Amino acid sequence: AGASARKDWDWAKTAGRLAFALYLTNQFVGVTWFGAQHVAAGKLALNDTALWLTWALAFPAAVVFAALFERFVDTPLQAWVKPRVEISARRAMFRVNPAMWAKRRVV
Repeated sequence: AGASARKDWDWAKTAGRLAFALYLTNQFVGVTWFGAQHVAAGKLALNDTALWLTWALAFPAAVVFAALFERFVDTPLQAWVKPRVEISARRAMFRVNPAMWAKRRVV
């Protein structure tokens, strides 16, 4: 029961990772997207429909950028950082309380 119940929540894990990536990247995407829209509207004399279409596509563009960021930047970076943080935490714990390691028993 435990294994099947856990798989049912994979969508939530994915959504959480995407939400965090969206949080990290939304400002950059918004400034870039609407800056490009402003330049394009001036140079191409876009009509109202085209302007509304670019507004409507801003959120999907932000989600796609966040997904790409999560896949190609955040995931590899987390894989690189995690072992280094764990080693550093163990070293710091030993420096703070070396006697703790002597008292620790493996059961």
